[in-house]
Amino acid sequence: MKIKVKRIREEDIPELIKFNRRVYPKRDKIKEPFSYRFLKNPFAQQLYSYISYLEDDSIIGQILLMPSQFKYNGKIQDATWGMDYIVDEKYRGSFAGVQLCKKAIKENLHFGIGLSDVSLKMHLVFNEKIIGKMTKYIKVFNLLSLVCLLTKRFKTIRYTFPEHIKVGNTYFNKVNKPEEIKSDNGYWYGNDILEFSRNNEFLKWRFFYYPEKFIVYKMHDNTDNHKSVYFVVRNVVWRNLNCFLIVDYRFNSNSDFKLILKAIGKLSRLNNVSATITGASLGSLDKLLKKKLYFPYGNKMDIVTNFNVNSLINNVNNSLMVTFADSDCDHYFGNKKW
Repeated sequence: MKIKVKRIREEDIPELIKFNRRVYPKRDKIKEPFSYRFLKNPFAQQLYSYISYLEDDSIIGQILLMPSQFKYNGKIQDATWGMDYIVDEKYRGSFAGVQLCKKAIKENLHFGIGLSDVSLKMHLVFNEKIIGKMTKYIKVFNLLSLVCLLTKRFKTIRYTFPEHIKVGNTYFNKVNKPEEIKSDNGYWYGNDILEFSRNNEFLKWRFFYYPEKFIVYKMHDNTDNHKSVYFVVRNVVWRNLNCFLIVDYRFNSNSDFKLILKAIGKLSRLNNVSATITGASLGSLDKLLKKKLYFPYGNKMDIVTNFNVNSLINNVNNSLMVTFADSDCDHYFGNKKW
């Protein structure tokens, strides 16, 4: 049977959800996350994802693209983040995967992170380039709780998130609405760093759509700088351990980032979590994280794109600002890819 590829339409979504339930049987929720990431995304002027299908319209593969927006060299551009790129096991010897990848890259400005070996090779074949890497870091706060790794016993804890966290003479205040976070039209950094939007619409959608899932704190406003210093955490279960995941952050100086780590340390100890996990794409943060006893673990996550900027490729350590919040990195934390 002939395999075809097309951009999905709203009428394709019910069948696409059935396809995802089949190829991701361990995921307990499919429909609501799909609606959240694609239909309710503030940058989603249209559906950007693609499917492979047969003549009888049965779906055999997909590449899902989550809309985003970024700024580089003073110019704001629309883009997409690729995720859940998969072909039904029966058709993996066909050209379905090749056709999907080629179509998505040809028609969209695309970014991807944490790709499988096969997927990475596919993207590189179609002239995408690795423009950066994200290093995953972990800091252990409760050594006794590591016994859970051996006993496989999971202990439920009740989390506490105070309205204020004091770090020296500085306060971090809990954020209740996105308008409290100030930026330069959604951006923090200069023309030499590629950065993805954190405008109010993004913040509202990403961190306040599910009010119980994400906790946001920002540093008490500094009158010398109109851009807020903030961080976002969520509690996750990783390898049977209660952990905090630092999903997102923005800062105006290295000293600000140090204060963020201290505030998160206080929050972690208050809740007696086993460990705190984060990711960093800026090489300038490596020393700061290691000094605070965050240790790199696992493989670095390659960041690929068809956005042609040689200066990024030549300076991958300090030209790209990416956190877990830019793609779907935190949604399925604990899966094998981590």
